[in-house]
Amino acid sequence: MSEYKDIIRNIVSEVKETNVEAIFGEARQMGGQTIIPVGKISYGWGGGGGKGKTEDREQEGEGSGVGMGVNVKPIGYIDVTPEGASYRPIVDFAPLVAVGAGVLGLTALKLVHHMTKRKAA
Repeated sequence: MSEYKDIIRNIVSEVKETNVEAIFGEARQMGGQTIIPVGKISYGWGGGGGKGKTEDREQEGEGSGVGMGVNVKPIGYIDVTPEGASYRPIVDFAPLVAVGAGVLGLTALKLVHHMTKRKAA
């Protein structure tokens, strides 16, 4: 079981070193302007193990496992100029487009249903 503890310790130490710069790069300077990337890094892990006998109690078995997931997303940047600094978000339009497509699809279905119902009458 200690080999799994070592694996988890190694993973945790690597994850602790993860930061926005490691994923998106360091701040960039262009002329009198500096762009600093801002991102969101989410991670989670879990594991478990156990041992026991089978139903016929003649054999004993054991097993364990570890899993981890990481999600990295750029969320904006900080624009630093001699006049000051400002945060500029990166807007993800995908959810908005999905909702709009769903509303449009439902509206089209309702319109077709209404038109076929009218023709039948």
